[in-house]
Amino acid sequence: MSPERRLVFSIGERLGMSAAAVDRMSAREVQGWVDYFSDAGQAGGQVPAPDSAVPLASMSKAALRAAFHK
Repeated sequence: MSPERRLVFSIGERLGMSAAAVDRMSAREVQGWVDYFSDAGQAGGQVPAPDSAVPLASMSKAALRAAFHK
């Protein structure tokens, strides 16, 4: 199996999705998840809890643009 295929299955496993669902994701979404899990690995393997996320309603428009538009 190629490294790319292994990556698709690895992301699918971590997100609880099938490989086909990961294949339908955009390249930007896949890269975001790869970066997220890579950053977690460098930070001692701890992925932040979902409830520690900043509520989007509390962010300004400028902050939202900065977060979602690169």
